Amino acid sequence: MNRRSFFTALASLAVVLLVIAGTSFYGILAQSPLKLLKQGGVMANPQAAIFVPRQAPAMISLLVNPLELEGLRQLEARQEERSRSRSEIERIKNSLLSNTNLNYRKDIRPWLGDEITFAVTSLDYDRNPDNGSAPGYLLAASIKDGERAREFLQLYFAQSAIAQTSDLVFEQYKGVNLIYRRSLIPGKNNPTLASAVVGDEFILFGNSPQVIKTALNAVQVSDLNLENAPAYQNALQAIQEPKIGVGFVNLPAIAAWTKQQQV
Repeated sequence: MNRRSFFTALASLAVVLLVIAGTSFYGILAQSPLKLLKQGGVMANPQAAIFVPRQAPAMISLLVNPLELEGLRQLEARQEERSRSRSEIERIKNSLLSNTNLNYRKDIRPWLGDEITFAVTSLDYDRNPDNGSAPGYLLAASIKDGERAREFLQLYFAQSAIAQTSDLVFEQYKGVNLIYRRSLIPGKNNPTLASAVVGDEFILFGNSPQVIKTALNAVQVSDLNLENAPAYQNALQAIQEPKIGVGFVNLPAIAAWTKQQQV
């Protein structure tokens, strides 16, 4: 199993679902009988912002369950096109997970809640000049069934261990169990998928154990997280209408990254 593919697949899935929603949602508000569409979205804000460092360059959140977005797509399609529309959505999800030995409907949908947040948490999470810039990526998904979410992690990491290219590391940090893979290939020390279930509320994925630890630090110290950043709160207050997703960009951090890439 490709050790980075699952993380990349889930992040891509969140973005794809937002694109699907953005192209279909507002065009069918008036015709739909669904509660979500009658309301025009949800008033909720991203709860996962408490895991995102205040200085994070960017964050994007989907605030409704992907299953509801599938319903939106079906409502938009004409009767004769609904079967094809459903097949297209299934094809997208299956193709994104094609290298993970996972099935979205069987392995992910049973525990996935109403929020998927993806963030670039840092432009260089380890600050190691020997390996250049190493951006940190965090994906936080709300969970509706904590037991199923833990079973999912056990299944995923057990499958990866079978490949015998890495071993599993279990680490306690801030009262939370971290799971990540450590490469068994000599001289190979690339970032690896790390994960943790926080209570029965969120499951976190990062491209390094350090990314997860930084997220847990941000939860425990309010001054460190994006949720309590004045600029972020001001931006949220400017959104008065119901919504299905939120994006936030730290322009100074993005400008610094752009300048760094030009050097």
